[in-house]
Amino acid sequence: MVGFKEASTLVINGKTYSVPDSLPANTTLNEFIRNHAHLKGTKSMCLEGGCGACIVTATYRHPDTGKELQHAVNSCLVPVFACRGWKITTVEGIGSKTKGYNDVQARLAKGNGSQCGYCSVGMVMNMYSLMKTKPELTMKEIENSFGGNLCRCTGYRPILDSFKSFAKDAPKWLVDKCADIEDLITICPVKKKPCVRNGSCTGESCEDTEVVDVCDVSLSKITLQDGNNWYHVSEKKEIFEILDMCGDSDYMLVGGNTAHGVYRTKYPLAHYINVNNVAQLHSIVEAGGTIVLGANNTLTTTMEYF
Repeated sequence: MVGFKEASTLVINGKTYSVPDSLPANTTLNEFIRNHAHLKGTKSMCLEGGCGACIVTATYRHPDTGKELQHAVNSCLVPVFACRGWKITTVEGIGSKTKGYNDVQARLAKGNGSQCGYCSVGMVMNMYSLMKTKPELTMKEIENSFGGNLCRCTGYRPILDSFKSFAKDAPKWLVDKCADIEDLITICPVKKKPCVRNGSCTGESCEDTEVVDVCDVSLSKITLQDGNNWYHVSEKKEIFEILDMCGDSDYMLVGGNTAHGVYRTKYPLAHYINVNNVAQLHSIVEAGGTIVLGANNTLTTTMEYF
């Protein structure tokens, strides 16, 4: 096994961050974004993956296919040490008053989809992630993708109408309603002149398009200053090797980490085993009239396969 002086690295809005081994083992991506990267746009609310206010876009390579993927994640659930080699995009990374707003941000504002505004960031990042995953969407697909986002103010209609205007089957009245969003970003707040495109005055787009190479995912062990261990594994057999080493010590297999919202641990465990990079657990194999699904396949991936 290989030890690291710096526990982990990830990229947030194009900037590389080192995650020091002085942080507790159960530090979430949300905590790191807000308290270490000092990006407060990503909200902290329910801390159990239920409200969607903390959503960011994660980019990484599929362990089995090698294809670069982008999707929305609840940053309050994801341990920051599990994000090794990931590229994270927050709401600050897609657009701002200075750089120019992303179309998703502008359309939500124009459609009166924000009242108190606390949920708006998560709504925007969920839609942004969805459009990155599948550029051509139907209204039904958009509506079905917001079950994890809560809003206590709007009743959802203006939010869904704003986002459904992006759909390929959106009715003309809905498209026309949102067609004049340009008045939100027509005048550049920096040069006080009409903007040619988002971010034109800075010579760059609001959206970070840099391709990040995922770092080596071979077996590695990270010992933190508090004495807890993080393991990154790439093969099934390595999981069992580590379990043998753990003996009677407490441990956790880290995948989606959704159980964190239900089974709260009050203290870091002795061993964390990140199984997200095990290719066999993401595979789908058909043979002899049977289909074998890897345990790390998401419900969405499974439904799309069938």
